[in-house]
Amino acid sequence: MKLTTEFYQDEVRYGFYVPTAIKQAWGAELQILAEIDRICKKYNIRYFAEWGTLIGAVRHGGFVPWDDDMDIGMLRKDYERFKEVAKDELPGEFAIHDYATKENHWLFLSRVVNCNQICFEEEHLRKYHNFPYIATVDIFVMDYLYRDEEQEKARCEEIKHILAVADQIIEGRMQDSVREMFLQELENKYQTKLPRPKNARELGISLYRLAELQMARVPADESDAVAQIFPWVLKGNRGLPKKCYDTLVRLPFEEITIPVPEDYDTALRYRYGDYMTIRKVWGGHDYPYFEGQRKNLQAVADFPLPEFAFQPEMLYDSTGHVCRNANAFDGISQNSLCDNAGRVCKEVDKKSSCKQEKDVEEQTLTDIARQYVSVLDEMMENCTAQMQEQQYGDVLSVLPELQQLVVDFGTLLEEVRGETNPCVQNVVAKIQEYCDALYALYEQLNTRLQEPDTLKIGQQPADVSDADATVCASYEAFARSYTKMKAEIQQFCIARRSVLFICTGMREWHAYEHLCDEERQKADTDVYIACVPTVFKDIYGHAEYVQSTEDANTMRIQDHIQNLYGEFADNIQFMPWQKVNPALLAPGTIYIQDPYDGENPCLTIPPIYYAGNLRKYTKNLIYVPAYKVKEFGAEDTTDRYNMKHYVTAPALMYADQIYVQSENMRQRYLECLVEFSGEAYRAIWERKISVSEFVFQSEAGKGTSQKTILYCIGETELANLGKRALAHVESRLQIFADNHENLQVQICFYPPRLSDWEVDLQRVKTLTEMLRTYAETNKTWCTLEKPQEQEDLAAYRERLAMNGGAYYGSPSPYVHAFTLHEKPVMLASTEIEY
Repeated sequence: MKLTTEFYQDEVRYGFYVPTAIKQAWGAELQILAEIDRICKKYNIRYFAEWGTLIGAVRHGGFVPWDDDMDIGMLRKDYERFKEVAKDELPGEFAIHDYATKENHWLFLSRVVNCNQICFEEEHLRKYHNFPYIATVDIFVMDYLYRDEEQEKARCEEIKHILAVADQIIEGRMQDSVREMFLQELENKYQTKLPRPKNARELGISLYRLAELQMARVPADESDAVAQIFPWVLKGNRGLPKKCYDTLVRLPFEEITIPVPEDYDTALRYRYGDYMTIRKVWGGHDYPYFEGQRKNLQAVADFPLPEFAFQPEMLYDSTGHVCRNANAFDGISQNSLCDNAGRVCKEVDKKSSCKQEKDVEEQTLTDIARQYVSVLDEMMENCTAQMQEQQYGDVLSVLPELQQLVVDFGTLLEEVRGETNPCVQNVVAKIQEYCDALYALYEQLNTRLQEPDTLKIGQQPADVSDADATVCASYEAFARSYTKMKAEIQQFCIARRSVLFICTGMREWHAYEHLCDEERQKADTDVYIACVPTVFKDIYGHAEYVQSTEDANTMRIQDHIQNLYGEFADNIQFMPWQKVNPALLAPGTIYIQDPYDGENPCLTIPPIYYAGNLRKYTKNLIYVPAYKVKEFGAEDTTDRYNMKHYVTAPALMYADQIYVQSENMRQRYLECLVEFSGEAYRAIWERKISVSEFVFQSEAGKGTSQKTILYCIGETELANLGKRALAHVESRLQIFADNHENLQVQICFYPPRLSDWEVDLQRVKTLTEMLRTYAETNKTWCTLEKPQEQEDLAAYRERLAMNGGAYYGSPSPYVHAFTLHEKPVMLASTEIEY
């Protein structure tokens, strides 16, 4: 399977920061699941999401953000069949770990792993996007329970007895005579023959197998409930109604789908109660699971494993001020820009009477404009003096040079600042007027010089002829056009400020929204936006840039800004990332969001946009976190762990300022960065990190009226209510109809596309027709919502939450999008009875 770059990018889910490093583990697990899914489909084996993965599918549409493993379940019969065929069907590097195949795996669950050891082979790293660690999918086995509680208790005691004997033998804590006594007792009780190997592990495997036979001994037709017997039923749990697993449906899970019990709502309520309430409590295993593997590897390695380390020189350069270096643009298609800049600078240098203060390679557009005006002033003064002396030939000879100079500058200006920039258009318009006046003067001078009575250079006539008067008038118009052009250049090229926003996508843009709005309202400021591509890189750092992705992102942001500001968006310019030349543009401020500068484990942006490069071309490099996190404290270990990925990163070292969302987060950043760099650098971080009022301003109550209700109908409703489902939906619609004067109702579904529903198709068809008719009849206040083409689940739920005022209906991943936007949520009861 192939996952997109968007999947692997950092993001915040339900207030929790999920970095690429965690996404790599998720991606590897999804690839294992894809193999399991392929085998199960081929052999008609049923499996379903379990534990955190089931909550994730229903509540989040993917992984629980602070969980990093994957759990699936199978009924005993399916599990045994899967183990039988998987050994031949799984890829060669895969393995199944259980108590019989893996040392010290004394559990009644299996793990499908993508390799048996950490692997740095090139092919493996390419397949798993540079993730070398062992990834797993856990398979939990469900067995049928006795209807009689006493019988179930008796079976549990038997199983616990078998396991107690096995564990003592495995650990070498049982004398031979006692061991033999217990083995004979078990053989007599279960009418079986147990081996007597010298190896304690082999005997332990036989006893675990005997315990497993007791777990599987209740037939399906003699049971009403199923459960994972070890350890839960042994601890008194009575399982779930087996009817929950009669039918499976598939729900969206990240970029794929996963089977879940059709009645997943009941399954989750039996196990967790109010499972839609977020409780970010960690107790399953170390987080992340691969950190233990990394520590074990480091313990035996004779070299430090690759990891970003603090380098004091990144905080400031050796000279104490910003340096510029055009060589940073090697490999980027900037030839036309550099050619034009070079030509203008050389012309300026050639004509200037004073030495340039900077090399051509160090010139910014503002530098060039200043020197350009200085040289033009000198050339125009010379022309004026020559006209007074009627040295028409000398004036005529310099006009082509003047024209070439201003045309080159205009071209450079358009390429650096964009053709559609209103300020650029103003300057270019004056350049055109200047060139028109220059051409008119050229024609007049050329005609005058061809007349027989043309005065020779140096002659002083007593009277000015009519022809000379015409030439003088043409020159005066030319001089006036120069004055106007010079004023435009001064106002729009020299005195004007520019800021540059570097963004990677629409999802990340929201953090810039208020900052951009603040900047665009400054009369002396041009705002530039460059949307840069995020692409996969191999283990050597090589990347391939795909044009379509950044074009689509740019268009989404551009449409969004146009909708927001309309005609007032004119001073916001979108520039293709390949054409931005920060060395020439030299923005007063550059805003950045990507923290990594090549340190991301499997993704990158073009190196020209690394913070370490951009700092050379601005006096104010500001790092703005791309996502708002839910506030957390020093005790939130998982949140604090992930800060090592997005806080102790190169961009924060290079940035002049770091904006954060709150005083609490400023404290968290300070703690993290001081721990990373050492106490000696605390003052630097104290100065750099600040709370910005323009970052992540609350969206509560924004978007649309609070009277807009999103009504979500989930697939589980049709599964739970059966024939009553349509009447159930109709009764709710009637309530909306009775109150429509105060409401706007949007109806949506989960899964979002009805074509993906797997319950009774006729019932789905009837529901679709009923709702379509209802929405058409009540179109003034009711609409049917569906995802736009190529809109993924994350973008869809965000749009619903932005546009909706409150949520009502089935459990779905949309719920917490509303919660994060501080909008009311009420889950509807389906009144299920078993």
